[in-house]
Amino acid sequence: MSQYGEGLFKGSAEYYSKYRPIYPSNLIRFLVDKFSLNGEQNLLDLGCGT
Repeated sequence: MSQYGEGLFKGSAEYYSKYRPIYPSNLIRFLVDKFSLNGEQNLLDLGCGT
């Protein structure tokens, strides 16, 4: 992505943090229960967004 310049996303982290919706706690609980997550397994986070 160097063709777009190093400063393309400079300063955007604050807005991402401020305006990104928070996942509902019931969704997190569902995923923990559905996949029997206990914090000891390996987990792959495949981000598909910003």
